[in-house]
Amino acid sequence: MDPGNPLLEQGLATSLYNIRDFDAAIPLLKKLLKQTPEAPELNFLCGGSYLNMKQPGRAIPYLEHAAKIEPAFLPARAALGQACLESGQPAKAIPHIRAALGIDADGQAHFRLARAYRMTGQREPAQHALRQFQQIRQAARDRQRELEAEYQVTGP
Repeated sequence: MDPGNPLLEQGLATSLYNIRDFDAAIPLLKKLLKQTPEAPELNFLCGGSYLNMKQPGRAIPYLEHAAKIEPAFLPARAALGQACLESGQPAKAIPHIRAALGIDADGQAHFRLARAYRMTGQREPAQHALRQFQQIRQAARDRQRELEAEYQVTGP
């Protein structure tokens, strides 16, 4: 191993993030960000670490920077929307959550969008987002039932 190799350190930081060892990932990510502050992935991982540690206020600057550098980086936009919502800024959350709806596989972004709309007094869009959330969840349950039926083990 080559100590101090930025590519190896980035791989280590990503692995630490993936195993949810955020306390270990953050110092390494901050070190890497000093070397390459315009790396959207590093900003996302650092912000995402803080968000997962229930510190949305600390997450926002990193996630904002990631989204500013690469607006099409949808995981960063989704995380930024979540951080804004969790820090009591629902109006600021809405455009970021909306931008990331295309990657909402489990319906959580639609649910967050419904919350943000409701918190800003936008009743109709909130109800629409909630209906979409329910449809996504129902489709996931249906897929799960189909998979269970398809792979059901039966006797001879």
